[in-house]
Amino acid sequence: MSVTVLTKPQSGASLFLEGPHWEVSTQSLLYVDMTGKAAHRWNAATNTDEVVKLDIEHRPSLIVPRQSGGYVVTHGTTISHLEWSSGSLTALESIEGIESDVKVILNDGKCDSTGRLWAGTMPADILDISQISPNEGFLTSVTKDTIRKQADKITLSNGMAWTADERILYFVDTIPGEILAFDFDVTTGQLSNRRVALKFPSDKQALGMPDGLTIDTEGKLWVACVGAGKVACFDPQTGELLTTIQFPVKGTTSCCFGGQNMDELYVTSAFVKMFGQEACEETPPGSVFKVTGLGARGSPDHVYRY
Repeated sequence: MSVTVLTKPQSGASLFLEGPHWEVSTQSLLYVDMTGKAAHRWNAATNTDEVVKLDIEHRPSLIVPRQSGGYVVTHGTTISHLEWSSGSLTALESIEGIESDVKVILNDGKCDSTGRLWAGTMPADILDISQISPNEGFLTSVTKDTIRKQADKITLSNGMAWTADERILYFVDTIPGEILAFDFDVTTGQLSNRRVALKFPSDKQALGMPDGLTIDTEGKLWVACVGAGKVACFDPQTGELLTTIQFPVKGTTSCCFGGQNMDELYVTSAFVKMFGQEACEETPPGSVFKVTGLGARGSPDHVYRY
């Protein structure tokens, strides 16, 4: 196994990278910089990282390709279409009308095989996540003209992944350190039978907190352990911790499989005070990492079809 630095921030830059998505059609890694309010597209053939600055009020949280062209980006309560060449954003939908006891914004998310976008929420005005009140967030699904609240009593929504048969959705609630599992009906888009599939240790020295995640073709979960600088692989059926990958930064935020054979793991990171000020010239926080030689592979992530 080998861990290499794919991209790193310019000297002095403070980046919060999130939402990695491998775009098969262009062999590119998509991700967002939340603090820099930018979308990135790293091309494997040219080893170049294109950046589009986004003219938005709230930070972006995810980017996925859109079947009709361009990309979909979430920012604040809004889901927008991004035209890459011009950088222009066109609002498509908003969760503004969904009833909530607190002001929330969208956080991490992905699309299912029908092209629905699933995204969870976090409080809008809290910078220190330790101050987030429990159970005030929720999970939504988005299609054209239809937004559904699919699950509630979430504290800090984060990564998600479906099993190959799409019968189970795994979903991270970061603050309680839980990876939830739901039975999933891909035809109706309905969730049921909510349960806790994995629980992180209360001692955060070992694994930190669960953040973004992905799933491999064998059904194993690869979870970014923010605060611990690791990606951990679990068997969600047994709860067994199978392996961990250590990184030279503490703020590992998310991960996805990519590459020509979908056997490379791409890992984003962030430079945030609570994750530790362990910056060094070779591997500063806010870098993107590539892991090879894992002996595992993933399946291509789906695109937004609406």
